[in-house]
Amino acid sequence: TTTVGKGIKDNANSVTATNNTFMFKVLANVFLQGPYAGAGAMNTTLLTNSAIPSPQPYNVAPFNYAGTENVGSIPANVVDWVLVELRLTSNGAAVSRRAVFLKNDGQLLETSGSVGYSATVTVAIGYDLSHFIVIKHRNHLAIMSADAVGLPNATANDFTTAQNKAYLSGQSFSSGVALMSAGDGNADGQCTTSDFDVWLPLAKSATLGYETADMNMDGQCTTADFDLWLPNAKTAAITKVP
Repeated sequence: TTTVGKGIKDNANSVTATNNTFMFKVLANVFLQGPYAGAGAMNTTLLTNSAIPSPQPYNVAPFNYAGTENVGSIPANVVDWVLVELRLTSNGAAVSRRAVFLKNDGQLLETSGSVGYSATVTVAIGYDLSHFIVIKHRNHLAIMSADAVGLPNATANDFTTAQNKAYLSGQSFSSGVALMSAGDGNADGQCTTSDFDVWLPLAKSATLGYETADMNMDGQCTTADFDLWLPNAKTAAITKVP
């Protein structure tokens, strides 16, 4: 962990502090179950189809994130936007939130394309920079780090290596890889028939584009999305993020 004080710049740990506002980089790796293609990579079909929006998409309920992240062009190898939060405690409010890109190899990318999440937190002087890292996505169940992570972290917090890298093992697991669970089409934190109800009319009309019902993120609503949702719905999969 890193403890910082007033008006310092800790180059060794890449922490800048002005009064009680601290800025630092957070590194994490995560895979989305829907677009995961195996061999440590996700598909980038939405990027290929120019379907990923330039402004961040989390300014709607239930995310209600008012960030102004917007880009002129999407960086290479991007899968989608994700929303990252930092918490002091496992069930506490977010002290930092930012929409960033997710690269096909699982890395978080800033809107500039640089690796990591640039966090800014305003806290008391002498604050210990350890946080729970929360990752949210528009149609996958949110996850959180199993423990508070000392930040900034030179080595990425890698959610992909085991289910228990996430709080209460709140991920899916397949072929030795941990994945954020697909199927939460209405973003209510659980996989239920309500998500099926979001998917069905779009599948019937063969809707294309950037849709929450597109669970595998190939730019279309088909039975392939249903096939991702069904196993998680059968097990009543629910986010473990408090």
